Amino acid sequence: MPNPGLEAGDVFLATNLALCGENPHYHIVVHKTDDDKILVVYTTKEIDKVKFRCRSREKIKFDYIEPDTAIIVNNTHSETFTLESAIDCNKVQLKPISFFTDKQEFKLYAPIKNLATIEIIKQGIKHSPIVEPAIKKMI
Repeated sequence: MPNPGLEAGDVFLATNLALCGENPHYHIVVHKTDDDKILVVYTTKEIDKVKFRCRSREKIKFDYIEPDTAIIVNNTHSETFTLESAIDCNKVQLKPISFFTDKQEFKLYAPIKNLATIEIIKQGIKHSPIVEPAIKKMI
């Protein structure tokens, strides 16, 4: 079976040990390179933990200030997200498409409805104090 041609805005389920451990998480394709690599972020239902970590990394001292690197998605962004979920834009990964699609648990879901959401995620990545400059320049 050929690999799906993933594009920016696609949402898929996959295990990603390097980013989010052994449990499958929803991933969002943020960018696709000319050589078929994809830049992905993943979602988690642990919204408060993500906001806490992002505030720490951004050196925000007050809980009422929302961090730029924490993005919240829900079913208005994609039918895939039945519960509100968070993205930590400090955690990105650039890998060949096959890194994800060749895994047994890979499954493609409803994509992001509005590509403006992808732009918001890109802005979160660009605000990250730990994402590599080469990745920020790419997007």
